[in-house]
Amino acid sequence: MKALNAERTKSLLTRLGLLLILYFLQSAVFSRLRIWGACPLPLPLFAICTGLFFGGLSGGCWGLAAGVLCDCSLGGSGLSFTLYLTALGFFCGFLGEFFLSRGFPSFFVLSIFCMLLTAFMQSFKYIFFFGSRVAPTVLIGLIQTLYSLAFMIPVYLVVRHARIKNQT
Repeated sequence: MKALNAERTKSLLTRLGLLLILYFLQSAVFSRLRIWGACPLPLPLFAICTGLFFGGLSGGCWGLAAGVLCDCSLGGSGLSFTLYLTALGFFCGFLGEFFLSRGFPSFFVLSIFCMLLTAFMQSFKYIFFFGSRVAPTVLIGLIQTLYSLAFMIPVYLVVRHARIKNQT
């Protein structure tokens, strides 16, 4: 019983540490390393991976935490990422529990789809409410998606490691 609690604690601390590292990188480092106007968003990848490996409820809870931190790092986005990443973590967890295998191919496909959805969500208001031109806004969203996907493997490996350590 003590070994199981120790493994759960290690898993929890691993995920918490990764969340805080990704938040720091997103808010303090990557916001200054723009490529053609786009900066990466690794926190949605965390919500996707946590949901896939730990289930819908856990994914939703970790997605909520990641969403709050994402809204804090971006500023001016209201609660949009809080709500979005909570739903994202929950639905990825639901898919992982009932429909998808919990491995890299599923994470890869979910990450691409969800990061494109994230870019669309961010560009929607600029295109439809502020009258931004569509082509440059979509291009920035695609660059942001590719830039964010560069962090897919490290996030996957750390969360998968926490999951394997949590199994008995």
